[in-house]
Amino acid sequence: MTVGSYGSYDTDTEETREQNASAQETAPVTPAGVMPVTPHAQPLQTYPSPSDQKPQKDFLAAWLLSLFLGVFGADRFYLGKVGTGILKLITFGGAGIWWLIDLLMVLAGATRDKNGNALAGYEDKKKVAWIVSGALVVLSIVLNVAMRNTTNTSIDSQTTVEQPAETTSTAKDQKSLEQPVVTEQPVKKEPANKPTITLAEYNAIKTGMTIDEVTKIVGSGGESLSEAEVAGVKTEIRMWDGEGGLGSNANVTFQNGKVFAKAQLGLE
Repeated sequence: MTVGSYGSYDTDTEETREQNASAQETAPVTPAGVMPVTPHAQPLQTYPSPSDQKPQKDFLAAWLLSLFLGVFGADRFYLGKVGTGILKLITFGGAGIWWLIDLLMVLAGATRDKNGNALAGYEDKKKVAWIVSGALVVLSIVLNVAMRNTTNTSIDSQTTVEQPAETTSTAKDQKSLEQPVVTEQPVKKEPANKPTITLAEYNAIKTGMTIDEVTKIVGSGGESLSEAEVAGVKTEIRMWDGEGGLGSNANVTFQNGKVFAKAQLGLE
């Protein structure tokens, strides 16, 4: 730009004008009201460190606890499920039914810990766990049948049979005739009620009955499997062998001397 005595005039050359026009054409166009976007650095992604991840519970430990101490809820305490563990402890594994369900779930690989994680080592040890569990079940059935036969044999041996009593003839004097001999038929004493339980007797047991009432229905007090007292609540589980198929039995759970729950297998 040159300023003279008579005013100002533009001294830009033709080349300068062409360069300015070219720069305007190549510049990025930003819509009105929109801030121009400038490239910026991508945020860093963070990943949890191995120390922050909670380790998985071991399948072998969960299986052994469920098999041997499952009626006391030890397996659920191990998995972090404290609430249901206490409930399982009070009910002694739901009279055995809850214990059996949890054991089958562990063997099937369906059990998860409190955080929803699968048990570690299941694929490596599941075959051994199934074999050992099956062997223990078969052994328990055999022992149950053997104990049942031993009990029946003991009862039969205690049942006495009266020998026939003979009344010899007596004479009031030497001239009286001899009295006829009276022979009593042998009488076999039968127990008032068998120590086993039938399906009808099982159905007659109702919630809230006392131990004496149940004993009167069945005819025997059964076998006490376990007793415990938690928070002032005394819990006892009694078992009776059943009249039915192999291994048939019935379990009744008493709390403070009254029927709380019951379960049966194969009664007739």
